[in-house]
Order: sequence, then C-alpha cells, then structure tokens
Amino acid sequence: MTVIGIIMGSDSDLPTMQGAIAICEQFQVACEVAIVSAHRTPIGWWSMPNTPTNGD
Repeated sequence: MTVIGIIMGSDSDLPTMQGAIAICEQFQVACEVAIVSAHRTPIGWWSMPNTPTNGD
C-alpha cells in the first residue's frame, strides 16, 4: 500500500497541514505525519523520503 508522507519542520506547522491530512482521510489515502527539523535532525530529515515505514 502506498503511504503519503506529510513532513513538517515544526509542530507549529501542524495547523497549516491539517487540511492536507483531512484530504487524505477524505479520500481514504494512508498518510504518515512527521515533524522533522532539518536543523536539529538533518540525518532524519534526509533519510525520511527513502525509508519505507510499512515494510515495502
């Protein structure tokens, strides 16, 4: 199954991204929401798009 990643730089971005999360839910599209700071955790930020979370 395909999972869409919704990645934010800080938790203060969450209210803005709630619309994207709601659209995914409306269309029954699986999404993973993550808050990853490019400044505080650059390795985590860089590896996220290339790391499957559901075993695919």
